[in-house]
Amino acid sequence: MTATVRPDAGRPERRRVRNGARVGVRVGAVGMCGAAVVAAATWVVPQPTVATLALLATAILVGETLVIRVPERPPLPLATAVLIGALRIPGMQLAGVVAAALVVHALCDDTPARDRATRAARRAAATAAGWVAFAAVQGVAGTWPDDLAVLAALGAGGIVLIAVDERLRGGPSAWRLGHRDRAAELALLSSGLFLGFGYRGVGADNGIGAWVLPLFLVPLLSAWYAFDRLATIRITYRQTIAALSAVPELAGLARPGHAQRVAELCGALAAELDLPQDRIQYLEAAALLHHLGHLCLPDPRESGRAPLPAEVAAKGAEILRQTEPLRPAGDLLAPDADDVAAQVLRVASAFDELTTGDASLGPVAVEALRSGPGYLYDPLVLDALDRVVRRGELRRRGA
Repeated sequence: MTATVRPDAGRPERRRVRNGARVGVRVGAVGMCGAAVVAAATWVVPQPTVATLALLATAILVGETLVIRVPERPPLPLATAVLIGALRIPGMQLAGVVAAALVVHALCDDTPARDRATRAARRAAATAAGWVAFAAVQGVAGTWPDDLAVLAALGAGGIVLIAVDERLRGGPSAWRLGHRDRAAELALLSSGLFLGFGYRGVGADNGIGAWVLPLFLVPLLSAWYAFDRLATIRITYRQTIAALSAVPELAGLARPGHAQRVAELCGALAAELDLPQDRIQYLEAAALLHHLGHLCLPDPRESGRAPLPAEVAAKGAEILRQTEPLRPAGDLLAPDADDVAAQVLRVASAFDELTTGDASLGPVAVEALRSGPGYLYDPLVLDALDRVVRRGELRRRGA
């Protein structure tokens, strides 16, 4: 049997390389133009404030171009940390700097005009909400110690800014993540606190002014590079699982596209049942690899019988448990697993076996699964499947 390689198999990686080169050129151009503007402002208007605001606008503009890639979520711009630190400057100056940076960024972007305007409006609204929270806490903390008041005000403003920005860009699901998935937001918040503290200092201690930007942006850029490498590793991990999922199909042991369809349906059912994000990741990996056990069982033509589904699941779970990152996925695939995520996998696999990818057979397949013995499938999972099918979500995903 000859495996067919899709002609677009390498396009996502090549596209990512081209996008990275484009971003590098854009950041370099913005940095040089910003340096020229700062030098001109210093020469024309010999006031430190003007040069500082020009430098701040440049940092925001560069930060809007550099983003932290987070799996399954919109990217997080590095400018968020700069905006958190800039909450300590007067409100009118902050509004002017943010407006100038967002307008220039929108003019330099190559996305549709409507998307650019929407994105700029969302960022401006999030910054305004953060500044309101910062000012409100400052008004309440008038009698507090200076360091505590500044920390509380910057922390509240930063949390509100990040929360509103994620809600506007990612919808209600952006607030359902666990604390373990908030490492990128924590890095941006802590960097913003350092910038705010260093700019004006605390109490009688003078700040270091505009030098805070190049000084504290170095660890922020290091965090950006670390998250970028982590995203690359996760992409490689996903690609490896996707390649392994195609092996049983290429060997004729599963229908073409079965594993991918089951994984997509598992994701829809998990979202319907509001399962934790980490369980969804392991569930999708188990769905992609749930036929891998076929490869370690005797050939039906030699043994004289087809392997039972429980045998395939047990062997697949044994394979996945050999690797520590895939051990939770193997636990979901085991025949004796009885939690909700394991039930989702069984229901999704049985549903696709009945429909063979034809969404029009969805209602009939749901009724067929309901008519089976009650101990086979969890009624809650079947109810979630019925809702997903009635909404036509599978048909939209297929399109």
